[in-house]
Amino acid sequence: MSDAGSKSKNPHEAAKADAKAAKAKRREVNAGTQVAVGEHAREEGYVPRFKKRYNDVIKAELMKKFGYTNIMQVPKLNKVVLNIGAGEAASDARRSPRHRTT
Repeated sequence: MSDAGSKSKNPHEAAKADAKAAKAKRREVNAGTQVAVGEHAREEGYVPRFKKRYNDVIKAELMKKFGYTNIMQVPKLNKVVLNIGAGEAASDARRSPRHRTT
């Protein structure tokens, strides 16, 4: 960052240069953790509970049940999605099954 703008005789230019320097400093402070698209910032070494259970318990049971001889033969989970369907029905009392009088 150069101080050329702040040492200028024009007070408007000096104010613009100071504002630009302050904005750059805020950007440095608020940069945060850089995360790739589709990933979430988590603590290092964090493993979700279900993934830990799958790796520790379920994989061993699958190897026994199906007679796999190599851990790489066991099916791998890529993604787990839960859909509770609490959209429009939760906010509209007329559509809710709890409030039906039939």
